[in-house]
Amino acid sequence: MKVTSRLSTFTLQFLRDPKKYYDKTLPVTKDSPPVSNLVDKPKPDPIYKCKNTFIKNISKPLKEHSQLKGVLKDLQNLYSKPPKEAMVHSCEYFTMFYYPPDHILSLFRKSRPAVSITPLRSPVGILNGGVAEANPLVDRIYQGRKVEHPRNYAFQRRNSRVFIRDSFQRIWCQLNGDTAIFESLQMLPFNGGEAKWLDSMGRPKIGVSKDGFYLFHLKLFPNSTNGELYTTEMEKGIEKVAALPWDKLVGSSKNWIQKFNQKIKVNLLNKLLREQQIPIKVIELE
Repeated sequence: MKVTSRLSTFTLQFLRDPKKYYDKTLPVTKDSPPVSNLVDKPKPDPIYKCKNTFIKNISKPLKEHSQLKGVLKDLQNLYSKPPKEAMVHSCEYFTMFYYPPDHILSLFRKSRPAVSITPLRSPVGILNGGVAEANPLVDRIYQGRKVEHPRNYAFQRRNSRVFIRDSFQRIWCQLNGDTAIFESLQMLPFNGGEAKWLDSMGRPKIGVSKDGFYLFHLKLFPNSTNGELYTTEMEKGIEKVAALPWDKLVGSSKNWIQKFNQKIKVNLLNKLLREQQIPIKVIELE
C-alpha cells in the first residue's frame, strides 16, 4: 500500500494477506472502503459450538461508532505528542488534530478515516462534564482519590467515545468524504468516468471531508446539556479540515508532515512491529 502523495516516503508491506487475515489490528489498504452511512456493513459471522451443533451468529449492521477505529495503539503511543501544526480546531470542549494520509501515523489507521479520543489528564468537568470553565477546586476535590476523578470512570470514557464517533461519522459523511473514497476506488478521474467529489488528481475537492487520522483531546465530556454545542464545534473542526488546500498538505518537502516523516527511524519502527507480532513491515522509498 503506497501512501497517496508524490512526496510520500513510506509504503507498508503486509506479511500476511489482509483480505484473508481478519484482524482488526491491521491498518487499511488503498483498496479499503470508507466508513459510511450509505451501506450496511455486516459484522463477521462467528461460529459457536453448542454440544454437537454449530450455531451461526445473526449478523447486524455495524453502528457508526463500531465502524470508526483509531491507529495502531503502539504507534500512537510512540508518537503521542501532536505537533502544533496538526492542530486544526480548539474550543472549551476539546482540541482536534488532523494527520493527512501522508503522515506516518495516518499510514497505520485502521479505518478510513481513523478517529482517536483521549481525555486530558486534568479535565475540568465534574462527573458529567458540566463545568464550563477551568476550576482549580476540581483537582483539590479529587486530590488523593484519583480513582474517583471523572476521567477514570469507564462508562464516562465509553459514552464520550460513542457520542463523538457517532457524531463524527454523521458529519464527515454529510461532507461526502465516503462518496469521494468510493469514487477513488472506481478510479473515476482516470478511466473516463465522471467524478463529482474528486479533483483531476483523484483527491477530494476542497469542501469535501478528507481521509486521514483525527485525534481529539477532550477537555470536557459530552453530556445531555452540552451535546448540541459539542456537535457544533465538531462540525467546525471537520469543515476546517475539508477546507484545507492540498498545497498546504502535500507538494513541499519542507511541510511539517514531510519533516516529521524524515525523522522516522525505520529500523526501530520495524523492530517494534516485530516485537508486537504485527505482520507489517515499513519500507522507505528511495
